[in-house]
Amino acid sequence: MSRRGAQFTLLAVAFVAHAACDGSPTEPPQMPVPALISLSAVEGVTGTTVSQTLTGTGFVPGATIAVSGTGVTVADVTVSSSTSITAKFAIASDATLGDRQVAVTTPAGTSGSKSFAVNPPAPVLTSLSAMTGVRGTTVNQTLTGMHFVAGATAVAVSGSDISVSDVSVSSATSLTVNFVIGSDAAEGDCSVTATTAGGTSGAQTFTVTASEEPPPRRCR
Repeated sequence: MSRRGAQFTLLAVAFVAHAACDGSPTEPPQMPVPALISLSAVEGVTGTTVSQTLTGTGFVPGATIAVSGTGVTVADVTVSSSTSITAKFAIASDATLGDRQVAVTTPAGTSGSKSFAVNPPAPVLTSLSAMTGVRGTTVNQTLTGMHFVAGATAVAVSGSDISVSDVSVSSATSLTVNFVIGSDAAEGDCSVTATTAGGTSGAQTFTVTASEEPPPRRCR
């Protein structure tokens, strides 16, 4: 063995012995478990695709994103840095409404979760079965439109001394409701709207009158 080779061997042995004696680590440090801090969009509407930026720590290339439940597909995941990931959430038109949990997974583990809400589209109100009502009466109405949600649709009528009761969603396109018109309700046009978690519809007009139109007189 040459003199230079012998010196190299001695140095290598000395380094290993030193590492063993002083307890220096012989393996690289472990990767930190990812932490998810926030989502750029905390809700989305069925039938749409939401562009997301996830902020946190410990993100690495190859990280995956999971959304609980069914009907939400994650695509185009890109790890921009150890603190940022972009992705797209494609929400099916029949996805179950409500809160989902979003988490990030790397080889080191899975982050805590953040909530993402799936909402219906904003309702559309196209017509009222009764366009007028008289002071001091209750009007049985059928509202026609789109995107009504059972148990989660509110109906509002502008103006004073008009209340709404017994809202019942028959289907996504029809609901029934009672308009209770007080005796002191102002005469004139009121605006009727429907509201769900997805938003508020455009308005239809309902007119309050003072009394029923008198029947036509008969000729004798």
